[in-house]
Amino acid sequence: MQSNCIELSPGTLDAMEYLEKRGQTSIVVSVDGRSEAVIGLIDKAKEEALVTVNVLQNVLNIDVFMLTGDNHRTARVVASEIGISSSNVFADVLPDGKAECIQRLQEEEGHCVAMIGDGVNDSPALVQADVGMAIGAGTDVAIEAAGVVLVNSKLTDVIVAIDLARTIYSRIRWNFAWALGYNTLAIPIAAGVLYPIVHKALPPYMAAIAMVLSSLSVLISSLSLNRYRPIKVEKSYGRLLHKGDLGLESIHVISPDGSGKTVFIQCESMSNGGSCQCPPETCKCTSCKTEMEPSSVDIYYPGCQSSWGKACMCGEHCTCTKAKKN
Repeated sequence: MQSNCIELSPGTLDAMEYLEKRGQTSIVVSVDGRSEAVIGLIDKAKEEALVTVNVLQNVLNIDVFMLTGDNHRTARVVASEIGISSSNVFADVLPDGKAECIQRLQEEEGHCVAMIGDGVNDSPALVQADVGMAIGAGTDVAIEAAGVVLVNSKLTDVIVAIDLARTIYSRIRWNFAWALGYNTLAIPIAAGVLYPIVHKALPPYMAAIAMVLSSLSVLISSLSLNRYRPIKVEKSYGRLLHKGDLGLESIHVISPDGSGKTVFIQCESMSNGGSCQCPPETCKCTSCKTEMEPSSVDIYYPGCQSSWGKACMCGEHCTCTKAKKN
């Protein structure tokens, strides 16, 4: 607004803060160079985003971060709605800063990063990430930059993609271990290591059959991946946690091996109608919100800003562990 020489009317900033704390993007309407109204726009998070985030964090044990160009107030509200911890939010990120954020997570935090995006602005970050995932309904540039494309444009397919990748990698390791052990044992026998004991050598045709059996066993093991069944997610709805409104309360995840795990959207205290009792630094409740002073930097990095070489902005009630160490 300053760059456009817009004079702010009294209450404009207060109105913007009010809307942003409720997850809305504020639009300032000006007339003759003076702000006259503030409009709040909101893009409600899809339920599948809530399901995907909770399964990734609580079942697959994957840290989930949000990377957005929205201001930090709006970003933190949206993150809390889908279950992302406020300490894992990158906000106020310009398009050229998304790849930088991914690089920081890789180098300074030591994470192996998978980036999910669908726009042109996400393309540099998709390339920078160890694994880039593009939404099938996204732009062609994002699809070309990504290594994995979710053709059904369903965010829950991220769960299937990661679980399938883990299953395939586990099978590769099993095949490698089996082939290594089999050949380590069979090659010396074929070379005659037992001849001084049994006074018999392995016939060449038997050695050839043994080699075929080795390749055949690995092939059958790999073909058994056709029996793979994706993770099943069963959602439970109720009105207890939403003040009478029907909403998602828990998620029951059934693994391919038949084992199950239930993920509750809110903590036990909130389930009983009380306030959240989780420690602020570890709280993962969907509706938990923690206040924070406005950011004055170009990019708001997650956690204490002092850990990113910037001044801490957590206020007098700072709970960041890295800030305490400093």
